[in-house]
Amino acid sequence: MIALATGLYWIAIGLLCLAGSALVARVLRRRGRQERGAWAIGLLGALVLPVVLPLVPRTPTGTGTGGGLIGPVSVLDLSPVRLTASGTPVLEWLGPVLLSAWAGLSALFLVRLILAVRAIGRLRHRARPTRVAGGLVRVTLDRGPAVVGFLNPVVLVPEWVLDLPTRRREWILRHEEEHIRGP
Repeated sequence: MIALATGLYWIAIGLLCLAGSALVARVLRRRGRQERGAWAIGLLGALVLPVVLPLVPRTPTGTGTGGGLIGPVSVLDLSPVRLTASGTPVLEWLGPVLLSAWAGLSALFLVRLILAVRAIGRLRHRARPTRVAGGLVRVTLDRGPAVVGFLNPVVLVPEWVLDLPTRRREWILRHEEEHIRGP
C-alpha cells in the first residue's frame, strides 16, 4: 500500500515538473529563445524532487493570527500520502509490483541513456573538423547529418555530404544550424 502511495506521489511531482517546464518553455518560445533548458531542468526536478522533498524539514509558516487559520500551518506538504483500503487484496501486491516494474524500467532507461551519451561522445571526438558552406562541422564516416551536444552543440555530417553540390551542402548546414537555434 505504501509503495502505491509513493508511486502516486512521484507521478504527482513529475506532473508538476512537466507543467512547470511546459509553462516556462512556452514563455521562452514566445520570446524566441531556446526551450531545451526548461525541459532539462523539469526532467531533473522530476527525478530529484521526490527524493529530496521528504528530507527537507517542514517548519511552521504561520501562527494562526491572520486569515482565520488556527495553529501552525505548512505552506505545502508534499510528503507521500498513506492510502488505506480494507478488503482489497489486489492493492496489497499491485503497489510493490508496479513500483518494482517502474524502478526496473527506469534503471534500464538510465543505463541506455548513459551508453548512448558515451557513444555519441566517442563519435563526436573521432569525427574530423572541417569547414562546409562557411560553417564548422565534424565529418563522420556514415553518421548524420545531425546535431549532437547540449551545452556545446556540434553539427555532424557524413563524408558523402562533402561530395554534394555547394547549394545542397549549404541547405544541410542551414537546416542543422536551425536545430541549434530552435526550441
